Amino acid sequence: CCPNSCSDAVTLDATAAIAFVLILCRTTAWTMTLPALGSRGVPWFGRIAVSLSLAMFLVGVLPHTTVPDQPGALIAAAVTETMIGLTLGWLVKLALAGVEAAGVLIDFFGGFSAASIYDPVAGQSAAVFARLQTVALGLLLVVSPALHGLIRAFALSYEQVPLGVTPSFDTNLWTAVASATSNILVAAVAIAAPVLGALLLAEAGLALASRFVPQANVFFLGLPLKALIALTVIGASLTLVPAVLPRLLEIGADLGRQAFS
Repeated sequence: CCPNSCSDAVTLDATAAIAFVLILCRTTAWTMTLPALGSRGVPWFGRIAVSLSLAMFLVGVLPHTTVPDQPGALIAAAVTETMIGLTLGWLVKLALAGVEAAGVLIDFFGGFSAASIYDPVAGQSAAVFARLQTVALGLLLVVSPALHGLIRAFALSYEQVPLGVTPSFDTNLWTAVASATSNILVAAVAIAAPVLGALLLAEAGLALASRFVPQANVFFLGLPLKALIALTVIGASLTLVPAVLPRLLEIGADLGRQAFS
């Protein structure tokens, strides 16, 4: 026969189980929409593992006083938590899109836009430097404290929107998004500035060459020259990404705080 310790029934707190499910809804939606971590290049079981890890940690530290116990209210709370996670993840992705936008600017002015191919990381067609900036962003999020800052900001979202509480979305959110978009574009230009400046000087030199040597085919000479210049100066652009990344993360965090009132 089994010992007395084995005969004791294992009890499960229903409130904690419901809280875990609701937290998992928010963490999964947030993880699926994050840049780099939520891209198609990351296996789905890796994203699920991150979501489960966050949910298991948060269920032990968050209060469960507002957790619903009725089936209808539970379904509504699960949908609400999913929408909150999607909103928070989308706002962070919008802010960090400035890094990829810098690569798009370099591709456009450097003449690489015609060489767009499918990017499995972003799940869309992208040119050379846009893909490079996307990969660089993913590496920085993993090797720098940026990912820890994102997780901390996500955990603090439960202070503004407690578990099981239906928030009211701020009607001024889109105004804040429009205002933040300008700052994101400024950051993109700042990242791409070294390459864009070098390409501008190259264009000026080609214009002078066409003026003094009109028989030379400047258009065909300019394409490989601009490609060489872009490849040479891209290192200076990549060094600016760590400097601009904290500002972009701050923009994403501010949008997340302004999303719910």
